[in-house]
Amino acid sequence: MNVVLVWIGGMVGAIARYSVQTYLKRILPESTIALSILIINLVGSFGLGVCISAGNELDLSWQLFSMTGFLGAFTTFSTFSSESLFLLGKQQYIKAFLYILGSIIGCIFVFFIGNIVAMSLL
Repeated sequence: MNVVLVWIGGMVGAIARYSVQTYLKRILPESTIALSILIINLVGSFGLGVCISAGNELDLSWQLFSMTGFLGAFTTFSTFSSESLFLLGKQQYIKAFLYILGSIIGCIFVFFIGNIVAMSLL
């Protein structure tokens, strides 16, 4: 049953990522920095921060569905790596640096904020 929960969460997360990325690409200015991926990773990291803080309050089934399945498929650090190498390969070093720094520092920061938010609500 646990595998099914992760599978369903992953399916929903992947569909959500595709839908959000498609929407954001339509409304955000065109840029070589993948703003849609950055936003998705920031939102996903915030959500994981909330879930981790609430972990003891969450049923194992819900943890597997939401954290491992949904958020695991929703965030896209494999794409982050690909985008970073693409920018570096195009010798767009400043954009690559800003993208990498924004992704890493930003996701850690919003994870921390998500943790604080969840702890204040519990």
